[in-house]
Amino acid sequence: MVGPYSEINQVVAQASCTALRPSAGWIFAVPRECSSQVASCDDICASLKNKDSQVPELKAFNALHIYGNNKPATEVGTLGLKSYKYNGTSGAFCGPNYCCCGNF
Repeated sequence: MVGPYSEINQVVAQASCTALRPSAGWIFAVPRECSSQVASCDDICASLKNKDSQVPELKAFNALHIYGNNKPATEVGTLGLKSYKYNGTSGAFCGPNYCCCGNF
């Protein structure tokens, strides 16, 4: 699969969310449709209540846009994967395509 929801982008999002979490705990990088018509990361994370037996409640703690049109760099001095960190979770617009959700 190519695009923003490819396996490599899911791995990048999970690793990024894990690194961004300010404390120990469970972390999920949840795909979000890039549209102003969908819920914010706050709402998406909250809607996943009781979806995992170890993590009954989730709260958004950041949002990312992982671009699907970039490939890993294969040569020194070339651009590779591209991402953007929002430092927020409440936006309901096209931009974040992954929500960082965790238990707090």
